[in-house]
Amino acid sequence: MTDPIQPQPVRPLHFSYTYHSPISTWTRQKYDLPDQRDTLSVLTSSSETDTEKDTELTKAESETQTKGTKRERERWVMGIDEAGRGPVLGPMVYACAYAPLSFVSTLDTLGFDDSKVLSHSTRDYLFDLFQNPNDPPSVDKGGEDSEGGYHELHYATRVLSPGDISKDMLRGIAPVNLNKQAEEATIGLIGDVLRKGIDLAECYVDALGACGPYQAKLSALFPTISFTVCPKADSLFKIVSAASIAAKITRDRWITHWIHPEENLPYRIKSNPAPLTATSTSSSGLDGTVGRKRKAAVRKGGKKKKGSAIEDDDDEEEEEDGKEEENVVVEVTVESENEVGKGEEIAMGSGYPSDPTTKSFLRQTLHPIFGYPSLVRFSWSTVKVILDKEAKHVRWTDESTNGNESKHFFRASAQDIADRERSRVWMETGLKSVGEI
Repeated sequence: MTDPIQPQPVRPLHFSYTYHSPISTWTRQKYDLPDQRDTLSVLTSSSETDTEKDTELTKAESETQTKGTKRERERWVMGIDEAGRGPVLGPMVYACAYAPLSFVSTLDTLGFDDSKVLSHSTRDYLFDLFQNPNDPPSVDKGGEDSEGGYHELHYATRVLSPGDISKDMLRGIAPVNLNKQAEEATIGLIGDVLRKGIDLAECYVDALGACGPYQAKLSALFPTISFTVCPKADSLFKIVSAASIAAKITRDRWITHWIHPEENLPYRIKSNPAPLTATSTSSSGLDGTVGRKRKAAVRKGGKKKKGSAIEDDDDEEEEEDGKEEENVVVEVTVESENEVGKGEEIAMGSGYPSDPTTKSFLRQTLHPIFGYPSLVRFSWSTVKVILDKEAKHVRWTDESTNGNESKHFFRASAQDIADRERSRVWMETGLKSVGEI
Protein backbone atom coordinates (compact mmCIF):
# COMPACT_ATOMS: atom_id res chain seq x y z
CA MET A 1 0.00 0.00 0.00
CA THR A 2 1.23 3.48 -0.85
CA ASP A 3 2.05 6.06 1.80
CA PRO A 4 -0.93 8.49 2.02
CA ILE A 5 1.48 11.39 1.37
CA GLN A 6 2.76 9.92 -1.91
CA PRO A 7 2.94 11.93 -4.04
CA GLN A 8 0.67 14.14 -1.92
CA PRO A 9 -2.44 13.68 0.27
CA VAL A 10 -5.68 13.17 -1.64
CA ARG A 11 -8.18 13.19 1.23
CA PRO A 12 -8.64 15.11 4.51
CA LEU A 13 -6.76 13.96 7.61
CA HIS A 14 -9.75 13.09 9.78
CA PHE A 15 -8.06 10.39 11.85
CA SER A 16 -4.59 9.49 13.04
CA TYR A 17 -2.91 6.59 11.29
CA THR A 18 0.23 4.46 11.13
CA TYR A 19 2.06 3.64 7.91
CA HIS A 20 4.91 1.18 7.32
CA SER A 21 6.97 1.14 4.16
CA PRO A 22 6.72 -2.30 2.54
CA ILE A 23 9.48 -4.84 2.97
CA SER A 24 10.47 -6.30 -0.39
CA THR A 25 10.49 -10.02 -1.11
CA TRP A 26 14.24 -9.79 -1.65
CA THR A 27 14.74 -8.35 1.85
CA ARG A 28 12.43 -10.88 3.53
CA GLN A 29 14.25 -13.76 1.91
CA LYS A 30 17.75 -12.41 2.59
CA TYR A 31 17.07 -11.62 6.24
CA ASP A 32 14.64 -14.50 6.92
CA LEU A 33 11.64 -12.28 7.74
CA PRO A 34 8.01 -13.44 7.83
CA ASP A 35 5.43 -12.37 5.25
CA GLN A 36 4.56 -8.67 5.07
CA ARG A 37 1.57 -7.50 7.10
CA ASP A 38 -0.75 -4.59 6.51
CA THR A 39 1.20 -1.37 6.00
CA LEU A 40 -1.54 1.13 6.91
CA SER A 41 -3.78 1.25 9.95
CA VAL A 42 -6.07 3.86 11.44
CA LEU A 43 -5.46 4.62 15.11
CA THR A 44 -8.23 4.89 17.67
CA SER A 45 -8.07 7.37 20.52
CA SER A 46 -5.38 6.82 23.12
CA SER A 47 -6.31 4.42 25.87
CA GLU A 48 -4.28 3.62 28.96
CA THR A 49 -5.71 0.11 29.05
CA ASP A 50 -4.92 -0.55 25.40
CA THR A 51 -1.44 0.87 25.86
CA GLU A 52 -0.75 -1.40 28.81
CA LYS A 53 -1.85 -4.43 26.77
CA ASP A 54 0.28 -3.29 23.85
CA THR A 55 3.40 -2.81 25.94
CA GLU A 56 2.95 -6.18 27.63
CA LEU A 57 2.60 -7.82 24.22
CA THR A 58 5.59 -6.05 22.70
CA LYS A 59 7.72 -6.86 25.73
CA ALA A 60 6.95 -10.55 25.32
CA GLU A 61 7.66 -10.36 21.60
CA SER A 62 10.91 -8.54 22.25
CA GLU A 63 12.07 -11.29 24.61
CA THR A 64 11.30 -14.01 22.05
CA GLN A 65 12.95 -12.35 19.08
CA THR A 66 16.34 -13.83 19.88
CA LYS A 67 15.03 -17.19 21.07
CA GLY A 68 13.65 -20.21 19.29
CA THR A 69 14.62 -19.23 15.74
CA LYS A 70 15.76 -21.94 13.38
CA ARG A 71 18.99 -20.13 12.63
CA GLU A 72 20.77 -16.99 13.72
CA ARG A 73 19.29 -13.93 12.04
CA GLU A 74 20.91 -10.54 11.62
CA ARG A 75 19.86 -7.92 14.10
CA TRP A 76 18.66 -4.44 13.16
CA VAL A 77 19.08 -0.84 14.29
CA MET A 78 16.31 1.76 14.66
CA GLY A 79 16.14 5.55 15.02
CA ILE A 80 13.11 7.60 16.13
CA ASP A 81 12.38 11.33 15.72
CA GLU A 82 9.38 13.62 15.46
CA ALA A 83 8.16 16.66 13.58
CA GLY A 84 5.44 19.11 14.54
CA ARG A 85 5.32 18.80 18.32
CA GLY A 86 5.19 22.54 18.98
CA PRO A 87 2.98 24.02 16.20
CA VAL A 88 -0.62 24.95 16.83
CA LEU A 89 -1.47 23.93 13.24
CA GLY A 90 -1.39 20.54 11.56
CA PRO A 91 -0.44 17.03 12.65
CA MET A 92 2.36 15.77 14.85
CA VAL A 93 4.39 13.04 13.17
CA TYR A 94 6.57 10.41 14.84
CA ALA A 95 8.77 8.40 12.51
CA CYS A 96 11.21 5.55 12.81
CA ALA A 97 13.86 4.37 10.38
CA TYR A 98 15.32 0.89 10.64
CA ALA A 99 17.89 -1.21 8.81
CA PRO A 100 20.16 -4.22 9.35
CA LEU A 101 23.27 -3.50 11.39
CA SER A 102 25.40 -4.50 8.39
CA PHE A 103 23.85 -1.59 6.46
CA VAL A 104 25.06 1.09 8.91
CA SER A 105 28.37 1.61 7.09
CA THR A 106 26.47 2.27 3.86
CA LEU A 107 23.96 4.52 5.64
CA ASP A 108 26.80 6.71 6.91
CA THR A 109 27.79 7.54 3.30
CA LEU A 110 24.36 8.57 1.98
CA GLY A 111 24.24 12.13 3.30
CA PHE A 112 21.55 11.84 5.98
CA ASP A 113 21.58 14.67 8.52
CA ASP A 114 19.25 16.60 10.79
CA SER A 115 16.36 17.49 8.47
CA LYS A 116 16.32 21.10 9.70
CA VAL A 117 19.73 21.87 8.18
CA LEU A 118 18.88 20.43 4.78
CA SER A 119 17.16 22.07 1.84
CA HIS A 120 13.71 20.89 0.80
CA SER A 121 15.06 19.31 -2.39
CA THR A 122 17.77 17.44 -0.47
CA ARG A 123 15.19 16.09 1.98
CA ASP A 124 13.08 14.88 -0.94
CA TYR A 125 16.09 13.17 -2.47
CA LEU A 126 16.97 11.40 0.77
CA PHE A 127 13.36 10.36 1.34
CA ASP A 128 13.43 8.64 -2.06
CA LEU A 129 16.16 6.35 -0.74
CA PHE A 130 13.50 4.62 1.36
CA GLN A 131 11.46 3.67 -1.70
CA ASN A 132 11.71 -0.01 -2.58
CA PRO A 133 10.46 -1.12 -6.02
CA ASN A 134 9.59 -4.78 -6.44
CA ASP A 135 12.48 -5.42 -8.81
CA PRO A 136 15.30 -7.25 -7.01
CA PRO A 137 18.39 -5.09 -6.47
CA SER A 138 21.75 -5.81 -7.99
CA VAL A 139 23.90 -7.96 -5.72
CA ASP A 140 27.00 -5.92 -6.49
CA LYS A 141 25.26 -2.74 -5.32
CA GLY A 142 24.55 -4.06 -1.85
CA GLY A 143 20.76 -3.79 -1.99
CA GLU A 144 20.56 -0.67 -4.15
CA ASP A 145 17.80 -0.81 -6.75
CA SER A 146 17.86 0.61 -10.25
CA GLU A 147 16.27 3.90 -9.14
CA GLY A 148 18.67 4.62 -6.28
CA GLY A 149 16.67 3.38 -3.29
CA TYR A 150 17.79 0.70 -0.83
CA HIS A 151 15.85 -2.44 0.03
CA GLU A 152 17.44 -2.60 3.48
CA LEU A 153 16.27 0.90 4.51
CA HIS A 154 12.73 1.15 5.87
CA TYR A 155 10.57 3.65 7.72
CA ALA A 156 7.28 3.91 9.57
CA THR A 157 5.22 6.94 10.59
CA ARG A 158 2.55 7.64 13.15
CA VAL A 159 0.61 10.70 12.07
CA LEU A 160 -1.50 12.22 14.87
CA SER A 161 -4.21 14.44 13.44
CA PRO A 162 -4.91 17.85 15.03
CA GLY A 163 -8.38 16.68 15.96
CA ASP A 164 -7.18 13.56 17.75
CA ILE A 165 -4.44 15.48 19.56
CA SER A 166 -6.97 17.99 20.86
CA LYS A 167 -9.64 15.43 21.66
CA ASP A 168 -7.31 13.40 23.85
CA MET A 169 -5.88 16.46 25.61
CA LEU A 170 -9.34 17.92 26.32
CA ARG A 171 -10.98 14.78 27.65
CA GLY A 172 -13.13 15.44 30.68
CA ILE A 173 -12.06 12.12 32.22
CA ALA A 174 -8.48 10.82 32.00
CA PRO A 175 -7.08 13.39 29.57
CA VAL A 176 -4.00 12.33 27.60
CA ASN A 177 -1.39 15.08 27.49
CA LEU A 178 0.99 15.57 24.58
CA ASN A 179 3.87 13.89 26.38
CA LYS A 180 1.81 10.74 26.87
CA GLN A 181 0.69 10.76 23.25
CA ALA A 182 4.32 11.10 22.13
CA GLU A 183 5.34 8.23 24.40
CA GLU A 184 2.56 6.01 23.05
CA ALA A 185 3.58 6.81 19.47
CA THR A 186 7.19 5.84 20.18
CA ILE A 187 6.27 2.61 21.96
CA GLY A 188 3.77 1.78 19.23
CA LEU A 189 6.32 2.16 16.45
CA ILE A 190 8.82 -0.10 18.22
CA GLY A 191 6.16 -2.70 18.91
CA ASP A 192 4.90 -2.64 15.32
CA VAL A 193 8.38 -3.31 13.95
CA LEU A 194 8.95 -6.17 16.40
CA ARG A 195 5.67 -7.72 15.29
CA LYS A 196 7.01 -7.74 11.72
CA GLY A 197 9.67 -10.17 12.85
CA ILE A 198 12.46 -7.59 12.92
CA ASP A 199 15.05 -8.40 15.62
CA LEU A 200 16.02 -4.96 16.94
CA ALA A 201 19.38 -4.75 18.68
CA GLU A 202 19.75 -0.97 19.07
CA CYS A 203 17.33 1.95 19.14
CA TYR A 204 18.26 5.65 19.22
CA VAL A 205 15.59 8.18 20.21
CA ASP A 206 15.79 11.97 19.82
CA ALA A 207 14.34 13.61 22.93
CA LEU A 208 14.58 16.60 25.24
CA GLY A 209 14.75 17.08 28.96
CA ALA A 210 15.68 14.36 31.46
CA CYS A 211 16.33 11.44 29.13
CA GLY A 212 17.45 8.94 31.79
CA PRO A 213 14.00 7.97 33.13
CA TYR A 214 12.58 7.70 29.63
CA GLN A 215 15.47 5.50 28.48
CA ALA A 216 15.01 3.30 31.55
CA LYS A 217 11.29 2.93 30.82
CA LEU A 218 11.88 1.89 27.20
CA SER A 219 14.59 -0.54 28.30
CA ALA A 220 12.19 -2.14 30.79
CA LEU A 221 9.49 -2.51 28.13
CA PHE A 222 11.87 -3.92 25.52
CA PRO A 223 14.67 -5.66 27.46
CA THR A 224 16.44 -7.16 24.41
CA ILE A 225 16.99 -3.74 22.81
CA SER A 226 19.84 -1.39 23.75
CA PHE A 227 18.39 2.14 23.94
CA THR A 228 20.10 5.51 23.64
CA VAL A 229 17.81 8.47 24.37
CA CYS A 230 19.41 11.90 24.07
CA PRO A 231 18.98 15.42 22.67
CA LYS A 232 20.20 16.14 19.14
CA ALA A 233 20.22 12.45 18.26
CA ASP A 234 19.14 13.44 14.74
CA SER A 235 22.57 15.07 14.36
CA LEU A 236 24.55 12.35 16.14
CA PHE A 237 23.19 9.15 14.62
CA LYS A 238 22.45 8.70 10.92
CA ILE A 239 19.62 6.27 11.56
CA VAL A 240 17.85 9.01 13.58
CA SER A 241 18.65 11.51 10.81
CA ALA A 242 16.84 9.17 8.42
CA ALA A 243 13.82 9.09 10.77
CA SER A 244 13.96 12.88 10.96
CA ILE A 245 13.70 13.05 7.16
CA ALA A 246 10.66 10.76 7.10
CA ALA A 247 8.91 12.75 9.86
CA LYS A 248 9.66 16.14 8.31
CA ILE A 249 8.63 15.16 4.78
CA THR A 250 5.39 13.60 6.04
CA ARG A 251 4.34 16.66 8.04
CA ASP A 252 5.39 19.11 5.32
CA ARG A 253 3.32 17.32 2.69
CA TRP A 254 0.25 17.25 4.90
CA ILE A 255 0.59 20.95 5.65
CA THR A 256 1.46 22.00 2.09
CA HIS A 257 -1.38 20.01 0.56
CA TRP A 258 -3.84 20.25 3.43
CA ILE A 259 -7.34 19.36 2.28
CA HIS A 260 -9.98 21.20 4.29
CA PRO A 261 -13.13 19.13 4.90
CA GLU A 262 -15.01 22.30 5.77
CA GLU A 263 -17.10 23.74 2.93
CA ASN A 264 -17.92 27.35 2.10
CA LEU A 265 -15.32 28.95 4.33
CA PRO A 266 -15.59 32.76 4.21
CA TYR A 267 -11.86 33.03 3.44
CA ARG A 268 -9.13 31.34 1.44
CA ILE A 269 -6.05 29.92 3.12
CA LYS A 270 -2.66 30.56 1.63
CA SER A 271 -0.87 27.24 1.70
CA ASN A 272 2.84 27.15 2.39
CA PRO A 273 4.61 25.35 -0.43
CA ALA A 274 7.74 23.40 0.43
CA PRO A 275 8.94 25.17 3.60
CA LEU A 276 12.59 26.14 3.21
CA THR A 277 15.24 26.12 5.92
CA ALA A 278 17.82 28.72 6.73
CA THR A 279 20.96 28.22 4.67
CA SER A 280 23.80 26.53 6.45
CA THR A 281 26.80 24.43 5.61
CA SER A 282 26.66 20.71 6.13
CA SER A 283 28.31 17.55 4.94
CA SER A 284 25.07 16.70 3.20
CA GLY A 285 25.76 19.50 0.80
CA LEU A 286 23.29 22.22 -0.04
CA ASP A 287 25.48 22.63 -3.12
CA GLY A 288 23.61 19.94 -5.02
CA THR A 289 25.48 16.83 -3.93
CA VAL A 290 24.52 14.37 -1.26
CA GLY A 291 27.03 12.08 0.42
CA ARG A 292 29.11 9.95 -1.88
CA LYS A 293 28.83 10.40 -5.63
CA ARG A 294 26.25 7.98 -6.96
CA LYS A 295 24.60 7.35 -10.27
CA ALA A 296 21.38 8.92 -9.02
CA ALA A 297 22.98 12.27 -8.23
CA VAL A 298 21.14 15.48 -7.38
CA ARG A 299 20.97 17.98 -10.19
CA LYS A 300 21.39 21.67 -9.58
CA GLY A 301 18.08 22.82 -8.17
CA GLY A 302 17.57 19.62 -6.20
CA LYS A 303 15.95 17.28 -8.75
CA LYS A 304 17.12 13.71 -8.97
CA LYS A 305 18.01 12.11 -12.26
CA LYS A 306 15.85 9.21 -13.31
CA GLY A 307 17.38 5.88 -13.21
CA SER A 308 10.96 11.88 23.34
CA ALA A 309 12.10 12.13 26.43
CA ILE A 310 9.16 13.28 28.55
CA GLU A 311 9.00 16.99 29.29
CA ASP A 312 6.69 18.81 31.67
CA ASP A 313 3.01 18.40 30.89
CA ASP A 314 2.48 22.09 30.17
CA ASP A 315 5.09 22.36 27.44
CA GLU A 316 2.89 21.46 24.46
CA GLU A 317 3.80 24.72 22.70
CA GLU A 318 7.49 24.63 23.40
CA GLU A 319 9.66 25.22 20.34
CA GLU A 320 11.89 22.18 20.77
CA ASP A 321 14.90 23.89 22.33
CA GLY A 322 14.92 26.49 19.58
CA LYS A 323 15.62 24.04 16.78
CA GLU A 324 12.51 24.99 14.82
CA GLU A 325 13.43 28.65 14.94
CA GLU A 326 15.72 28.02 11.98
CA ASN A 327 12.73 27.52 9.71
CA VAL A 328 12.05 30.28 7.21
CA VAL A 329 8.64 29.75 5.70
CA VAL A 330 8.00 31.35 2.34
CA GLU A 331 4.35 32.27 1.90
CA VAL A 332 3.11 31.91 -1.65
CA THR A 333 -0.44 31.85 -2.92
CA VAL A 334 -1.18 28.46 -4.42
CA GLU A 335 -3.70 28.38 -7.25
CA SER A 336 -4.91 24.85 -6.56
CA GLU A 337 -7.39 22.81 -4.59
CA ASN A 338 -5.72 24.11 -1.42
CA GLU A 339 -7.57 27.39 -1.81
CA VAL A 340 -10.93 26.73 -0.24
CA GLY A 341 -13.71 29.10 0.60
CA LYS A 342 -14.30 32.54 -0.76
CA GLY A 343 -13.17 36.01 0.11
CA GLU A 344 -9.94 37.20 1.64
CA GLU A 345 -6.73 35.20 1.42
CA ILE A 346 -5.16 34.49 4.81
CA ALA A 347 -1.60 33.20 5.26
CA MET A 348 -1.10 30.53 7.95
CA GLY A 349 2.61 31.18 8.55
CA SER A 350 4.89 28.55 10.07
CA GLY A 351 2.25 27.18 12.45
CA TYR A 352 4.15 28.06 15.62
CA PRO A 353 2.27 30.06 18.29
CA SER A 354 5.10 32.61 18.44
CA ASP A 355 4.88 33.36 14.69
CA PRO A 356 3.09 36.72 14.15
CA THR A 357 1.61 35.44 10.87
CA THR A 358 0.20 32.39 12.62
CA LYS A 359 -1.22 34.57 15.40
CA SER A 360 -2.90 36.73 12.77
CA PHE A 361 -4.24 33.61 11.06
CA LEU A 362 -5.83 32.43 14.32
CA ARG A 363 -7.45 35.79 14.92
CA GLN A 364 -8.82 36.11 11.39
CA THR A 365 -10.14 32.56 10.97
CA LEU A 366 -11.98 32.35 14.29
CA HIS A 367 -15.65 31.52 13.98
CA PRO A 368 -17.48 32.90 17.04
CA ILE A 369 -19.58 29.71 17.44
CA PHE A 370 -17.64 26.82 15.89
CA GLY A 371 -14.10 27.97 16.57
CA TYR A 372 -11.59 26.84 13.95
CA PRO A 373 -11.22 24.49 10.98
CA SER A 374 -9.76 21.03 11.51
CA LEU A 375 -6.24 22.29 10.80
CA VAL A 376 -6.06 23.93 14.26
CA ARG A 377 -5.27 22.20 17.56
CA PHE A 378 -7.99 23.41 19.96
CA SER A 379 -6.07 22.21 23.00
CA TRP A 380 -3.21 24.74 22.66
CA SER A 381 -3.29 27.54 25.23
CA THR A 382 -2.88 30.11 22.45
CA VAL A 383 -6.20 28.96 20.99
CA LYS A 384 -7.87 28.74 24.40
CA VAL A 385 -7.00 32.37 25.13
CA ILE A 386 -8.43 33.56 21.82
CA LEU A 387 -11.60 31.52 22.26
CA ASP A 388 -12.12 32.88 25.78
CA LYS A 389 -11.71 36.47 24.58
CA GLU A 390 -13.35 36.43 21.15
CA ALA A 391 -15.74 33.49 20.85
CA LYS A 392 -19.35 33.49 22.04
CA HIS A 393 -19.84 32.26 25.57
CA VAL A 394 -22.42 29.52 26.01
CA ARG A 395 -24.52 29.14 29.11
CA TRP A 396 -26.20 25.77 29.52
CA THR A 397 -29.72 25.74 30.95
CA ASP A 398 -28.77 23.29 33.70
CA GLU A 399 -25.91 25.43 35.00
CA SER A 400 -26.23 26.59 38.58
CA THR A 401 -26.46 30.26 39.48
CA ASN A 402 -25.31 29.94 43.07
CA GLY A 403 -21.81 28.58 42.43
CA ASN A 404 -22.48 25.15 44.00
CA GLU A 405 -23.36 22.97 41.02
CA SER A 406 -23.46 19.61 42.78
CA LYS A 407 -25.73 20.84 45.60
CA HIS A 408 -27.91 22.72 43.18
CA PHE A 409 -28.36 19.66 40.98
CA PHE A 410 -29.12 17.10 43.63
CA ARG A 411 -30.89 19.24 46.26
CA ALA A 412 -32.57 22.05 44.37
CA SER A 413 -35.27 23.92 46.28
CA ALA A 414 -38.46 25.32 44.81
CA GLN A 415 -36.95 28.80 44.88
CA ASP A 416 -33.85 27.53 43.06
CA ILE A 417 -36.02 26.11 40.31
CA ALA A 418 -38.04 29.34 40.05
CA ASP A 419 -34.88 31.43 39.82
CA ARG A 420 -33.16 29.20 37.32
CA GLU A 421 -32.81 30.64 33.84
CA ARG A 422 -35.12 28.89 31.44
CA SER A 423 -34.43 28.31 27.78
CA ARG A 424 -36.29 30.24 25.11
CA VAL A 425 -38.39 27.22 24.13
CA TRP A 426 -39.80 27.07 27.69
CA MET A 427 -40.82 30.69 27.55
CA GLU A 428 -42.30 30.49 24.04
CA THR A 429 -44.33 27.33 24.73
CA GLY A 430 -45.36 28.30 28.25
CA LEU A 431 -43.98 25.12 29.83
CA LYS A 432 -43.88 25.07 33.61
CA SER A 433 -42.45 22.77 36.25
CA VAL A 434 -45.20 20.85 38.02
CA GLY A 435 -43.08 18.88 40.46
CA GLU A 436 -39.75 17.40 41.36
CA ILE A 437 -38.44 13.90 40.82
